Amino acid sequence: MEELNSRNAEHIIISPWSRLVRSAGMALLVLTGLVCLAGLSGCSSMKAQAALDALDTSLAALQEKDVQEAQKYFSAVWFDPQDFSATPEAFISLYFEGFEYSLGNATVNKDGTVAIELTITTRNISEALWDLRNAMDETIDALQGRPIRIGDTDLILYRIYAEKPWAYRSMSCVVTMQKDASGTWVVEDKGMLGAVLLQGYDPRQMMSM
Repeated sequence: MEELNSRNAEHIIISPWSRLVRSAGMALLVLTGLVCLAGLSGCSSMKAQAALDALDTSLAALQEKDVQEAQKYFSAVWFDPQDFSATPEAFISLYFEGFEYSLGNATVNKDGTVAIELTITTRNISEALWDLRNAMDETIDALQGRPIRIGDTDLILYRIYAEKPWAYRSMSCVVTMQKDASGTWVVEDKGMLGAVLLQGYDPRQMMSM
């Protein structure tokens, strides 16, 4: 009987400590979970901001009429002002005059890419293409049979742009950003953004017909 009481007493003494240990363990697990969630949220926020900054830098370069940056997107849709005997420098300097953009929400996808809402405002592409064709036709007439060279239409193109009011159009899309091999955030589909910058004009579609 004494032995049984002794065991019971032992059980009464140990049991509260066990419950305390178990409670502390559960609290630690909960705290660890919260810390992990906070870490994941912080990482997602940092990813989204880094991707936003990268896209903002690229679009700001277009506002500065950066030829290399614009060509990166134009070439992805097979658009080249030289097809109209104009230099990229001339067309880009005119087309991106008054270019505006607005970045919206950024969402981190499960695959680690970031989707960013974007609205851009550029010159009306239909008018811009019409101006390119008119400049080339006028240049051909002026050359009177002599061969036309790249850049021959630039002066006429500048004159055409100076003589008429400019019409602008806005377009919205979602741009997906991803990290390249070097870890730099870049536009995943440059062709898609190139077509948006040209307001839906995509020579690839015409050439594939």
